[in-house]
Amino acid sequence: MAPVVSISLGDDALFRLGGPSRKDATQSFRLYSGDVVVLGGVARRYFHGVDRIYSGTSDLVAEGGRINLTLRRVRALMLERPSCRPPIANVMINN
Repeated sequence: MAPVVSISLGDDALFRLGGPSRKDATQSFRLYSGDVVVLGGVARRYFHGVDRIYSGTSDLVAEGGRINLTLRRVRALMLERPSCRPPIANVMINN
């Protein structure tokens, strides 16, 4: 499975990374403008997110704030495998 690649631009952020379950312990670290996070292997499915944005830490974005670019590979084949099918794909529409 291809990794998820996240590129942070603009204001710093506090990023939290957990495990495969929401109940797992987490680690937090600060992301700076230009940082890249790669979640590959089993970590691709770990819970993760941004807890806080540190306003005014970058002047890259004209009005302030943060831009996150997330890159992930998505293949149509995934929708054909029941174990990987997202819930929305289970809805069938008959015409």
